[in-house]
Amino acid sequence: MEYYGNDYKQLRNSYARVDNTYFYLGAYGDAVKGARYYDGGMEYYGNDYKQIRNNYVRTGNTYFYMGVYGDAIKGFRHYGNNGLEYYGNDYKQYRNQSVTDQQQTVYHFNQYGDVDSINKRGAYKQVIQPNVNVWGQPGLCLGYVDSAFGVHSGLSYSARIAATKAIQ
Repeated sequence: MEYYGNDYKQLRNSYARVDNTYFYLGAYGDAVKGARYYDGGMEYYGNDYKQIRNNYVRTGNTYFYMGVYGDAIKGFRHYGNNGLEYYGNDYKQYRNQSVTDQQQTVYHFNQYGDVDSINKRGAYKQVIQPNVNVWGQPGLCLGYVDSAFGVHSGLSYSARIAATKAIQ
């Protein structure tokens, strides 16, 4: 496919717009199909030579997402109410793998490319199940519950005296 402007000159190394559809004409004036890389970016043109916009592109088992202006996106992509995807510096969608952001939050992406878990590194986690059915004396201050179990190490002198009085 070739395209000629209003001045009857063939377009080369340029975009052509017909209605709301964009095409790219290469060095010899032929319309481009497939991936087109340019100055640190990527675009994709279908078999009909039309630029893909606001849509996914699948090549084999690899997925890309073309944004509103037809450029492949990198980084996080939010969609819908709660959807989150990630695209690497090579524009490929992460699937069955994880990425860590600058705040050390780890995002895991499932087989469909959707986030299925988010874990903050360094966040405190409860590692034991609490036992709410513990024995204690009436008036026993929660600050001294360890004393009810005979754990007195680490308590200050005044805390040991208070714990002993609470148990008596």
